[in-house]
Amino acid sequence: MKTFRTEELESVKRNLHGDDILGTIFLGAGLLPRDVRVLKKTGTPQVFIDVCYPGIGVDCIDMDNAQCVYEAAEYLSARGHGKIGLVQADERTPNFSMRERAFYEAFGEFGLTDCEHGEAFRIQQDQHRGKRQMIEQLESRASLVGFDDLPPSKIMRPRLTTVSIPRERIAKRALDVLLDRINTSAHKPPERILIGGRLVKRESA
Repeated sequence: MKTFRTEELESVKRNLHGDDILGTIFLGAGLLPRDVRVLKKTGTPQVFIDVCYPGIGVDCIDMDNAQCVYEAAEYLSARGHGKIGLVQADERTPNFSMRERAFYEAFGEFGLTDCEHGEAFRIQQDQHRGKRQMIEQLESRASLVGFDDLPPSKIMRPRLTTVSIPRERIAKRALDVLLDRINTSAHKPPERILIGGRLVKRESA
């Protein structure tokens, strides 16, 4: 396992050539389409986790962001919230963008309306900084639903309702796809696999 920066991609591509490398799994939440195209040129079997761009032609495994967001929106709607707002991190990743699109699409499905300071907020952050302050200010009049079920979610007061991502399932599926590509299916069309999450209900919503 090796961590690299995007500016090192050309070097990574060169290092991936060789008879001792049968295939590669990339965990690439921050990779742009041009980065994936560079890595694709290695020619060895590869699977990308956390990034699925259309039109590039690589195997990829990702969380089903739309399903996760719809489940959270349905839960909030069932609890009587008609107005919801989206709190986003400054960083923009493909997953964040897909969650945002699904968030607004869910409005029509569940009869919700957007509100900057609505009755319920879905926090889209991969870092827990700031969540505690939000919860302290809003817990008396709002519900909060987060994403990724990071460890701080379990120890906050109130504990954070959040979408849990099955990381082990995603990793196992990526390995299965890579081994299949290496052993039997070098020329089959690329696969794009989405794996759903699970809403973990706690006291914040």
